[in-house]
Amino acid sequence: MKKFIIVLLTVGLVACGAGKPELEGKYIGKDDTLDFKGNGKVYYIKSGLTKEFTYTLEGDKVKVTGARGTAEGTINKDGSVDLDDSHYVKDTAK
Repeated sequence: MKKFIIVLLTVGLVACGAGKPELEGKYIGKDDTLDFKGNGKVYYIKSGLTKEFTYTLEGDKVKVTGARGTAEGTINKDGSVDLDDSHYVKDTAK
């Protein structure tokens, strides 16, 4: 299983907007979802379970923090996010 899930129950993110990365909305991974609220909180959803984490942005880097530590990821130019071994894309469904 993914290293990040074991350490932090996974987290991901982000879309680039107006040259400045922002985190808001749902991001879909292989078998999980991240829901960024734009207020420094992100919800990790998998198999009916939801966990709350916090996040901070620094340029194109994102740090997600939970009870078991912090994971660092990259906001890609296409708006997708890579975090440890996970890749997330913005959910565009309305």
